[in-house]
Amino acid sequence: MSATTSTHLTAIGTPPWTRDDMRAKLETFATLYANRPITNNAGGMSSSHLFLLWYAMQALKPKVIIECGVWRGQGTWAIEQACPDAELYCIDINWKNLVYRSTKATYLSKDFEKHDWSHVPKEETVIFFDDHIDAVARTQAVQKLGFRHILFEDNYPPQDGSDVYSLKMAFMHAGLKASQHWRAIAGRLIGTRSDRTITPNASDDAKLRQVIDVYEEMPPVFTLPVTRWGDAWDNENYPTPEPLLASVTEPWQQVYYDEAQWYTWLCYVRLARR
Repeated sequence: MSATTSTHLTAIGTPPWTRDDMRAKLETFATLYANRPITNNAGGMSSSHLFLLWYAMQALKPKVIIECGVWRGQGTWAIEQACPDAELYCIDINWKNLVYRSTKATYLSKDFEKHDWSHVPKEETVIFFDDHIDAVARTQAVQKLGFRHILFEDNYPPQDGSDVYSLKMAFMHAGLKASQHWRAIAGRLIGTRSDRTITPNASDDAKLRQVIDVYEEMPPVFTLPVTRWGDAWDNENYPTPEPLLASVTEPWQQVYYDEAQWYTWLCYVRLARR
């Protein structure tokens, strides 16, 4: 679903999957999720986003996956369930919170842009960003390196909860206040307040459209009357794709409903070939 104006955009182009197929896989992932390695993943992804991550990876079938921002490792586990044979790189600068550690992954402690990726097949690699760094700058960097497939986890709208400049903010022409921007781009300094203010503008929207073939805000499993911040979840302030399910009709669906408030507009991006 996409709105008719740029500021209410939720999609560009056609994603490589269908809503019907996504719905058909929900029960399978609910069964996997019941056996997840981390029961309390506070500060990380819950059922809705883990499903979307798992589903997208399974649909894209990459040979290489680069996970930027690992936290406790629940996302790594979901990626492995989707693509057990993929070559996996996990990147973070602080491993003190790690609970699940893959025996297959290569763990790296420098920022994504500081590594040599010349050995990686660019067309068959997916980069998953959950590191709270300017998504517009990340998109431009990825495009320059020749990669094409990106997932952004924290694709926040501008109204609330925003600690990073997201693609959704750029498409909504919202900019970013310095007080919101807790992660400095240079050096990946988590927890460091930045004085960088991004003025509301339409130019970032235009720049993104020059390099993006597909932009898809992956749908929530459920939506609720209010957002995680307690205000009305309406399409004016929080343009959102239609949820995959309207109500709980089977027991396995309940966990998705119970954790629906943690949806943060996770999106898939396919970049144009250079």
